[in-house]
Amino acid sequence: MGLCCSTKKQKKELTIEDFEILKVIGQGQSSKVYLVQNKEDEEYFAMKSIPKTFIKDQNQFERLQTERDALINLNSPFIVNLWHAFQTNEYLCFILDFVNGGEMYTYLNSRSQFSENRIKLYAAEIILALKNIHELGLVYRDLKPENLLIDKNGHIRLTDFGISKFIATQKANSFCGSLEYIAPEVWQHDSYGIEVDFWCLGTVIYEMKYKMPPFYSTNLREMQNKILNGNPKFDENCSVELHDLIQKLLTKDPKQRLGTKSIREIMEHTFFSDLDWEKVEKQEIIPEFIPQVKDSSDTSCIDSQFLNQPIFEFHILPDIVKMDQNMFGGFSFSKFK
Repeated sequence: MGLCCSTKKQKKELTIEDFEILKVIGQGQSSKVYLVQNKEDEEYFAMKSIPKTFIKDQNQFERLQTERDALINLNSPFIVNLWHAFQTNEYLCFILDFVNGGEMYTYLNSRSQFSENRIKLYAAEIILALKNIHELGLVYRDLKPENLLIDKNGHIRLTDFGISKFIATQKANSFCGSLEYIAPEVWQHDSYGIEVDFWCLGTVIYEMKYKMPPFYSTNLREMQNKILNGNPKFDENCSVELHDLIQKLLTKDPKQRLGTKSIREIMEHTFFSDLDWEKVEKQEIIPEFIPQVKDSSDTSCIDSQFLNQPIFEFHILPDIVKMDQNMFGGFSFSKFK
């Protein structure tokens, strides 16, 4: 998704009528993401839409409010920006940066291997994103390659805060996340905190190296047993420093896991010893891989399974949904009010 931050101040609260819907570019369990263009200034954005019927039926409004509040308050070059939030009679919509370099997941499924230098920069940018998330009192809970976008300059952009949670001084206890990335304490139904994000980080770094999560199995019970009791497998092509970092992030006991005392424990690990963190934060390190995109509307790096879907929802659904619209009050937001 190329960064599409408009420099023009929007004087009004935007609605669906202010955008032309161009293509489907993503889909979640309950949401769909579109490439849209602002009709006034012709900027391109990603629009995430969630049906109100799903929010109401599944009692998900608090979770959606958390996603909205998180995106409003987060401030990192490695996290997608929320520019507007509004609603139609049928949908709640987020207008976000359109990051068009593709998902990390797509590149992990390609033939090329990630070098350790490439892994190092990606990991560092993810760590800085998590640092910002945790400083806000949030646990992210869904770190995985599908939620790691590559921007047009080759940098990481973290997206989808749909299952993030403000925990402040308390702990979380719900079982959620993508199964192959879920930490042992979550599988055991223990209460947990930000340490689960460091487990996910270790899993993602391992996957960047080996193209497969460390404990993956098509058999759910076997995968759960591996996560609770197994050890990740390494080969001679993994450096001592990377091996040690992954091992310490994938420590079963969350109290002993690297990062639990402070995220600086991870930043100061020997794997990152030659990295200038200030340059990383300022995006002054040129990534090893730069996506080949022509312009800010280029969708060539987006998975064709999404692009081939028809656009119909906003045109054929009835204009009125029989539900109490007051339950969605206070959702709207504009960064340029």
